[in-house]
Amino acid sequence: MKNPIKVDMANKRNIWVNIINEWEGHECKDFLSGLEIKRNPVSINLCRSGECMCGTMQTQGDRNEAGYFYPDWKKWVDDIEKAVREKGFNWGWGENMPKQKDKMQLDIFQPMCTGCKINYAEKELKV
Repeated sequence: MKNPIKVDMANKRNIWVNIINEWEGHECKDFLSGLEIKRNPVSINLCRSGECMCGTMQTQGDRNEAGYFYPDWKKWVDDIEKAVREKGFNWGWGENMPKQKDKMQLDIFQPMCTGCKINYAEKELKV
């Protein structure tokens, strides 16, 4: 079993704990059912976790699919992206992150984005 505790090495006061990290999907559903907790309707509609729809790991297709079920959410995301682009930031949903001037800029605490940030930073630093 993996250690469910992850400490941010840049700031050791930041600790991420995920006690069900190694559970299978059916185990999570059984746990929720046993406690009579309703499943997140987003995860039911999208057939995957929908808690984080930040766009870093999703495609435009994922955005459109979520927008079909949640048009108010899609309009909200569209409006934010438009405002950001109008400010001169040319990086949107599902697009690759532009090269950073300071490769250590990624050393920030992002507990919900485990893996992708770390893997990207490791690949960039080896170049």
